[in-house]
Amino acid sequence: GVPSRCIPRGVAPTCWRRHCRTMTAVDEARSYLNSRLSARLTDDRLIQGTFMCLDRQGNVLLRDAVEVGRDSASHERHLGIVLVPLRYIRSCRVPKPPAAA
Repeated sequence: GVPSRCIPRGVAPTCWRRHCRTMTAVDEARSYLNSRLSARLTDDRLIQGTFMCLDRQGNVLLRDAVEVGRDSASHERHLGIVLVPLRYIRSCRVPKPPAAA
């Protein structure tokens, strides 16, 4: 099957390119704008940054991005603005917002 990459929770693991054309997926992606996002790459690097954009090809644009070391304590390399191509994204995570009181 198709690996789940940045597919929103609750969406069947179908092809992201096909799915991102539906309004539901666009609205879902829009809800994450300006949120912190962690992208695990195919070479096992972790890139963290503020989610700015998702283009039609599924590429992710992050600002204030940093590359975090494999053990989280080894290093943090500041990258600035980065475009992460879909083909290199293994998974994405957006922390859950705190529950409303």
